Amino acid sequence: MHLEKLRRRFFQNLNPIYVWDAVCICNYAHRPPRPLPQWCLDQVVTIAVRMRTLGDLNNPKTYPYDESGLTQDEINDRHSEWQRQKITPAEAVAMLPWVMNVTCPGWNAFARHHAEADDELLANFKDDLPDHLVTKVLARAQRERNISLETVRRRIRRGRRLARPAPLPPDRFPP
Repeated sequence: MHLEKLRRRFFQNLNPIYVWDAVCICNYAHRPPRPLPQWCLDQVVTIAVRMRTLGDLNNPKTYPYDESGLTQDEINDRHSEWQRQKITPAEAVAMLPWVMNVTCPGWNAFARHHAEADDELLANFKDDLPDHLVTKVLARAQRERNISLETVRRRIRRGRRLARPAPLPPDRFPP
């Protein structure tokens, strides 16, 4: 059941942390380990291909162009272009968070995962409170997070949306 919840969350938010949570559950929470669900396997394979591509960009032996029928000047032009495209090992390491889908400009999977869990908890907590305490809880959340009251309400709505079941996509990750 927990794997199904992680699958639903992953397809709702496309946050890879849910994939890694599922991998941990399959390998550590069960003895013997469960096989990875297809949706997790698809993501792991995607990341593996990206990592391999980084290795190829750093390897001068993996020159990808067919040189048959080209003049020496054309071959030299392609080689110089290939050299410009190469990345250093340090650049490859710096690109790993992007390769693993955990960061990109303006987005951090860990921060997003934390905010989603926090929003869902706040939404569930608010639903269990008597009406006269709701205003106090909202004001405290606003103070602690240093955000507007409207933002608190928006996050509560998002938390409720995350908590309710959503229609699931097909078992395979979309291309």
